[in-house]
Amino acid sequence: VLFRSDDGKVDPHPSSVNAWESQFEYIWMCYNEKVRGVGGISIRDSTNVSDLALLLFGGQANIAAGGGGGGGGGEGEVSMLEGYV
Repeated sequence: VLFRSDDGKVDPHPSSVNAWESQFEYIWMCYNEKVRGVGGISIRDSTNVSDLALLLFGGQANIAAGGGGGGGGGEGEVSMLEGYV
């Protein structure tokens, strides 16, 4: 099951090679075309991408300093694509 923040559940288009996949190795999916049909919203020309590929090729990353949660670690928050990721 795939989700978009603005559309909710989407499925790979039936003509896509990803339509018959039941599990994906990574949680991110890039696609070229979104289609609304009788069966709901589906995506075409999709490929599964790793976290590293998204960080390297996804554009500028914004890093916010950690909130000092008492753990002493310098943990922060990373966002990309105008807060979408």
